[in-house]
Amino acid sequence: MSNYRINPARFYKIADLIEESQKLKSDKQQELNDSVAKQKQALDEKRLALTNALQTIHQEIRSATKRNPLAPIEDLKQDLNRFQHTLSGQTFLGVVHNSISYLHSAYSVLDSIIIDLTPEPLVLSGTKFNIADFDLDNLQRFKAELDINEVTISRYISALTGIKNGPEVLLDRAKAIFQNIESYYLRLMRRHADGIKIHRDPIATDIALSIFENIDAHGEIESGTDPNEISAYSLNKAESIILGFKKVGAQEFINEPDKFITFITSQLSQLWETVQAIKTLHEKSIKQINDLFEPRRYDFVTTDHRIQEEFEYTLRLMGDVNPQSVKETEKKGLLSTEEKASLKFKNETISVIVKYLLSQDFNPSAIVQYVLQRKAELRRYYQEENSFYVCRIGAGNVFSGEAPGALSIVPGTKPNINLDDIIGSGFTEVRDFVRTIEMSAKWHDIFVATSPSKTADKANMLLIGPAGCGKTEVMRAVATDRGSIAVFAQGSDFMTCWKGEAEKNPKRLFEGAIKIQKESKRHVHILIDEIDSVLKKQSETAHGDFNLTLEFQILMDGVVEYPGISVIGATNCPERIPLPMIRRFSKVLIVGELDNNDRKGLLKHFSSYLPVDYEFPEHAWDDLANKLEGATGDVIRKIVDYVWRFKISNFTASNPTEAAKLIDSLNQEEKFDVKEFDAKRRQSFKNELRKYVKVTPDDLNKSIDIHLKNIAITSEIQEAKSVYYNAHSWLTDIDGSALEKVSINNKSTDDEWHWKRSDAK
Repeated sequence: MSNYRINPARFYKIADLIEESQKLKSDKQQELNDSVAKQKQALDEKRLALTNALQTIHQEIRSATKRNPLAPIEDLKQDLNRFQHTLSGQTFLGVVHNSISYLHSAYSVLDSIIIDLTPEPLVLSGTKFNIADFDLDNLQRFKAELDINEVTISRYISALTGIKNGPEVLLDRAKAIFQNIESYYLRLMRRHADGIKIHRDPIATDIALSIFENIDAHGEIESGTDPNEISAYSLNKAESIILGFKKVGAQEFINEPDKFITFITSQLSQLWETVQAIKTLHEKSIKQINDLFEPRRYDFVTTDHRIQEEFEYTLRLMGDVNPQSVKETEKKGLLSTEEKASLKFKNETISVIVKYLLSQDFNPSAIVQYVLQRKAELRRYYQEENSFYVCRIGAGNVFSGEAPGALSIVPGTKPNINLDDIIGSGFTEVRDFVRTIEMSAKWHDIFVATSPSKTADKANMLLIGPAGCGKTEVMRAVATDRGSIAVFAQGSDFMTCWKGEAEKNPKRLFEGAIKIQKESKRHVHILIDEIDSVLKKQSETAHGDFNLTLEFQILMDGVVEYPGISVIGATNCPERIPLPMIRRFSKVLIVGELDNNDRKGLLKHFSSYLPVDYEFPEHAWDDLANKLEGATGDVIRKIVDYVWRFKISNFTASNPTEAAKLIDSLNQEEKFDVKEFDAKRRQSFKNELRKYVKVTPDDLNKSIDIHLKNIAITSEIQEAKSVYYNAHSWLTDIDGSALEKVSINNKSTDDEWHWKRSDAK
């Protein structure tokens, strides 16, 4: 009673109210008591079943993410991110559990209030304390009465106050349930606007997606384990997770999802009616208690009417956020080939899981085996199609054992580049050399058996050329070859402020490449752009700079012991690289230098994506190429880009109707993807576009004139000339002759090339 100030007058008035409450033990009161207890018990059974199911699922997830305490923190984050959908509670199972928990809590409070509203009789002496007849014995008797009945009176007052505030508390519970469902509804909307299709209904799709996430939680498929060889431990855990979604609590709503919102609203409505009935039954006592402790005027009618309107409005809103009303929409924005394939894979898999879940002969083992097989297929697809990896520097974590500044290899976006489309000196030799490397890897034993050094070939290549000549493009294009895998790195990928870690990163790069090679059984090319930034002469190394030359020398010497790895470096400053490092490249090429025929070929190649005028004379191409003496492929692409942008912008602005028709034709069969835009479709498209757009010699000539007046373009051309001149001079200086390859008998193996002296260009 510490919250209530009890004086003798209040004490005896409350005693009278409690005495009157004994008379309210009517059939109506008992009916309300039984109804509340029955609903509480039913909800308690559902809540416990759902709680057990969620605990099972979360326990399996937590144990799955603890499989390797020494794994890098990024691996742990990836494991957890894989289960964010389930861990966040924003699954149908979690939403049902939370909603029923709110309802159960409301019924529990109401049940407690009902019990306290009908207390046992007070223990009274029969003589009321009167201040006018004050004496010590009367005071002691009153104090004893107060102490004996303190708990009963306090609970009775709290119960009356609770039932008075019951409608407002129930409104808060209804709002909490609405927010819970609304959050889930918005999550479904975002998901189904992100490319995930609805299979049968949104709720069944949600359950299937949760199951899909949690199978192979230990990552055995990702590690290359055959689906038929997955450990029994993992299979049992996966099956227990599936059974968790099929527990009693939510099964009726999974089978008939429309019942969920109806169930919630009907339960809340029943709660409201029960609270109002109890409040009406004890209305007199509530008002008297209010007058005793809160003498200010309280308008019960107006307050209850306002709360009831807000409560009914909240129930109507629940119908608007019914998860069943979510519609799927097409994902906006451009998708890469890998993203499209992943989305298609996920939709196909979820569709089958839904069928399994709703099948009469439900079989958890069949679901597990199916998902494992599908994930194995996805892994094989990524190994075959997504053959491009990049490097990343981690922040480190003391708990996981990951060093700050450590380099790791992660999947990257596969470049949309064709190795055969790159034009310029040296690129044909690059293509031939890459194929030779793969051939020597395939027939490794024969090559080693016949090798004078009793080792495999040092399959390393250094490309020299200015910015924009195509050396980076040709390295990235290596990744488009399905017969090999590329790991792309830049100088900055090795640098870190953490002392000693930069020196370890080259080894981490090679170890990661070897791991990929062992798993994929394909040749791995380590591509290092601007390699001179990490391989520098001592004289080129400023105080405090990193110099990883020694680490790379040791590692590249070891490449011969593992034939599935090669290194391709690119630089525009070869003179900065120490000669011992140069010796470890079996091929050093100056690439991307364009003669007139090359420039003409690039102009034609880039212009071929546009509808070129049929009457474009051959001599015009020669004249245009002559004007671009010294230009790199990057400059030529910029010139054609200008024409492309100008022509297409004018076309879409002046012919919007025809432009819309062309877009429809591109998306007629499926959403347009430039990677799947083959030559036949491109030619057909250009024929339609040629009715409105034609590229003429004047268009390209105008673009060339504009760009040759641009200081940035002229500087790029002059820089390219300077780099090529210095590169040839450098090769002349280090060997006493310019490096030039001559083919003997039109053969292409390394042993059939020899050196020929010639003047440097």
